[in-house]
Amino acid sequence: MKKGWLKIIPIMVLAVFIFIMTSGAFLKQPLWGDDDVIHYIKQVEGSVKENDWKNATESLKKAQHAWNKVVMRIQFNAGQDEINDISRMLERAHGHIDAKDQIGVIAEMAEFRYVWAEIGH
Repeated sequence: MKKGWLKIIPIMVLAVFIFIMTSGAFLKQPLWGDDDVIHYIKQVEGSVKENDWKNATESLKKAQHAWNKVVMRIQFNAGQDEINDISRMLERAHGHIDAKDQIGVIAEMAEFRYVWAEIGH
């Protein structure tokens, strides 16, 4: 009986690690109501296009809060560079919003979408 378990345990541990390392595309999706990063990014873009800078700021804060939740789930299967890039983009977007730079915010959000799509692939 012990020999059977000794063979199964390493296989199970390996299977868990493989699942964790390949589940980035699933784990970045919203699991609760307040961790939908893409939804908030779309709100930022919409607010910026309407020159509603106050709403853009609020939506960006919500996006950062959601990102902080998602990053805890994907940190083991996403590249550290991707995580750092997204964090920097969100911070730069704050600067663009403060400066009321519509083009800068839209450019940051486009780059955000590109890096977001690459996570988990």
